[in-house]
Amino acid sequence: MSRFFVMFFLASFLVALTASMPDSDVQASSVKAGQCPPNDVISTCVMDESACFSDSECPDSSKCCSSGCGRKCVPAV
Repeated sequence: MSRFFVMFFLASFLVALTASMPDSDVQASSVKAGQCPPNDVISTCVMDESACFSDSECPDSSKCCSSGCGRKCVPAV
């Protein structure tokens, strides 16, 4: 019986992992023109939830850039 649960768990994990992976076409089209500004953060930071994970989540021509302690939408340079 426990072997069934292990197999079920592994199968569920693989399905979830596959479903969460973005399509390469979607990922490639989510990169906007321009570059992120230099990140000069030199301090201790408190990790908070990232505001974005890719450029496609940012408005207009903003890019999703590292802010030292996560990522946020900033104007491209």
